[in-house]
Amino acid sequence: MNTDRKALGRVVGGIGNLRWRNNEPKRLAFGWQIRSKIRVYPCASAVSHCKGSDRVTNEKHSKPFKGSLCLLAMLAVLLTAQSLVNGGIIYSKGTSGEAVQAAIKSAKPGDTIIASNSVVTTNSITSTVVMNKPVSLRFINTHWLDDVVDAGSDSTRAMIRMETSPRSGLFWIDGLEINSGSRKKGYSDAGTIRQTGAGNNTRLSHINFYAGFNIGLGSYGPFGVVDHCNFDPSGMFTQPAKIGNGNHWGGLYGDWAWTTNAAAIYGTSNALFFEDCNFTNRSHSSGLGIDCQSGGIFVVRHCIFDRVIIGGHGTETTQRERGSRLKEVYSNVIVGHGDSEAGHFRSGTGVVWGNAFYDLNKAFTIRAYRLTSSTTPWGVADGANPWDANDPTIYDKGTASADNSAGILTDESKNWAPNQWRFYSIRNCKTGKASLVWANTLTTISFVRDTHDNLMRITTGDSYELRKVVTILDQPGRGAGTMISGSPPKPVAWPKQALEPIYQWSNTFGKVRSPDLNNAGFYPVVDGQELKNEPMPGYTPFVYPHPLASSANAP
Repeated sequence: MNTDRKALGRVVGGIGNLRWRNNEPKRLAFGWQIRSKIRVYPCASAVSHCKGSDRVTNEKHSKPFKGSLCLLAMLAVLLTAQSLVNGGIIYSKGTSGEAVQAAIKSAKPGDTIIASNSVVTTNSITSTVVMNKPVSLRFINTHWLDDVVDAGSDSTRAMIRMETSPRSGLFWIDGLEINSGSRKKGYSDAGTIRQTGAGNNTRLSHINFYAGFNIGLGSYGPFGVVDHCNFDPSGMFTQPAKIGNGNHWGGLYGDWAWTTNAAAIYGTSNALFFEDCNFTNRSHSSGLGIDCQSGGIFVVRHCIFDRVIIGGHGTETTQRERGSRLKEVYSNVIVGHGDSEAGHFRSGTGVVWGNAFYDLNKAFTIRAYRLTSSTTPWGVADGANPWDANDPTIYDKGTASADNSAGILTDESKNWAPNQWRFYSIRNCKTGKASLVWANTLTTISFVRDTHDNLMRITTGDSYELRKVVTILDQPGRGAGTMISGSPPKPVAWPKQALEPIYQWSNTFGKVRSPDLNNAGFYPVVDGQELKNEPMPGYTPFVYPHPLASSANAP
């Protein structure tokens, strides 16, 4: 154990781009402390009570913060000064959902609403609180239980719905603690806090997301920043956050984001930023932390991830919705438990640099699920699908001579060289299904049996072809192309997507079995072409901290 701690310390200490703070420990779920001086708050709310040295307990009721009245007075003075510039102050008549909703209704754009208690107070929220104007909503000693009745749609499942609009001022929520209530909903994409609309003008800060029966944050439109928050769902593990902001510029399904060149996104505010946050998974198995779809764009920096994966869907299992468009991951500490990856790309592009990875099977991995399964409405990438760029050559064909449901084709008429078809595509001409070839012998071919496609089979008498896909629609390392729109999507043709490589560089690794970026056998994603283990030329990150989280807007 001591050896592991020293190794972890060396890995974390190798990050030179983190913003330091006085020797403040970060306790990971497995009980170690990283005294790395990483700039993270020990509590998401500056006025929340910490049980123990460094984090808010998972208990639903916290003890009163000793100096809360003093802090409340100080905060009121600071907010009064700020309001002279930004708007007035409204004191909510309590911290119930009804009281806060009434305060929002009476507020004007630019106002600050203070919902405060002298001691930590728990409120059961049974209906969605709608924040539909640019105001600052500041909670003090407030703990909300998500008891919103499930009315059957994502928008009505959210506890708070932030409806944003561009060029209208800052939408800001600060200082709230959230947990699951008695009405335990199943998994939902709504988010306990749900963001919709457009604009580069949202901030969520110092919020503890403990709700374990809903995604913590569902962000489906605006850009902005999430800073100094704790994502630590207790009990049943669900995703802390899901992003689908690719419709920011208009349209549906994230299509517009896939016409925008990545060079116009990197280093700008056109993303949802997570910075100085903690992500913890206590489920004892690896779990997805940040998910993304619908052309989503996000940046993760200066955060700590404990057994939490930075992921994103591709253009496949989310059906008509396009995949994740772009992500930047840098200056983070990402710790596994020997059973996980740090993150993955299933579509689009991004950069991964300056992170510390520790005790992981892999760093960032590549996946291209349409190469092994058929999804609606895109179908399977089999070398003949018009949504993809294909090699027209049929490299071999034949007829199966035996039944086999274990992912093996048998054709006794063949005399192949061992593994000559490795990383080709095999297509069942009778069923229209296809998959990726892993190996072959003189007369057999072994292929991937993907559970997404109900396990492809080739039985006696089925005809087959061996083909090659050149580029899969929206695959990792590809980006801007011609417009696809509508449902069903049209035009049905590969949109001539530009090469936009994924870059990985200057990371530190400790106990990571596969640190380099590689295609893992998904052959259309070419190592050295779509994937590069080197710095991205001309890349400059966006200013840190995010301007919306700078001192001018600090609590």
